[in-house]
Amino acid sequence: MEISLNDTPDRWLRLSIPLQDIDAEILIARLDQLGALGITETGEQLEAYFLPDKSEQICGGLQDFLQRSGHGGEFSRDIIPRENWHLNWQDYFRPMRISDKILIYPYWETNVETAPVSIAIKPGMAFGTGTHATTQMALQLMQNYLQQDMLVLDAGCGNGILSMAALKLGAGQIDSWDNDPDIEDNYREEMELNRIRDRFTLQIGDVTQLNCYPFDLILSNIQFVPNLALLAAIHRSGSKSVVIFTGILTSQGDDFLKQIHDYNFRVLEQKTMDEWMAVVVKT
Repeated sequence: MEISLNDTPDRWLRLSIPLQDIDAEILIARLDQLGALGITETGEQLEAYFLPDKSEQICGGLQDFLQRSGHGGEFSRDIIPRENWHLNWQDYFRPMRISDKILIYPYWETNVETAPVSIAIKPGMAFGTGTHATTQMALQLMQNYLQQDMLVLDAGCGNGILSMAALKLGAGQIDSWDNDPDIEDNYREEMELNRIRDRFTLQIGDVTQLNCYPFDLILSNIQFVPNLALLAAIHRSGSKSVVIFTGILTSQGDDFLKQIHDYNFRVLEQKTMDEWMAVVVKT
């Protein structure tokens, strides 16, 4: 029987999937598509966290995916208290040097090396610790293209890690967008944790539905289909922005590049990490 969110307002659905005969990055991408609010890797398995109101639909979708992937479809599920899901991050989340300028570190660390751009992270619903390949590539590419006082759009901002990095690198203003209202508390908490109190706005909604994109730089660390929608919207608007797209599996790269060329965008740079691709474009 499906679990009602009304019956479990303070609980999470946790799915534990053994990493046998399946690529972890591809599995993470599918869990994200199913609506995972967070994913952790613990030993030989992934743990994914969801709101429990659509548990049967989520579990059915995961089982179908695993069976089609030759995995066997075995995983376990349980319901855990909402406030406890993030505690195991402290077992393995360590300071991470993203580039010569950017350092990401957990907020509980007291002895952290210095860096020009240091960002403290408290794992929350939106996760975004900088450990995922797509986030790392977005940060590295942003460092190359962001100039002082630029107006920047962070599409699919999550907890705001890219927004914070952009501001610390010298952006004049950040417009952060996400279609999930549940990210707002974590986003604002991260901003306060990093003593960022101005030069940003947070909008909850579909960023691909805007009529104009008057930005110098656009950061889009979202999934393949929303990235395509954003690419089309930017083309329709006639925007002259530089756009950094990540969240694209390398297996989807040729299709995405074809759309870029069909819209007559110029590819300024490409980058791959693990199973993921990032591309920088401009009209």
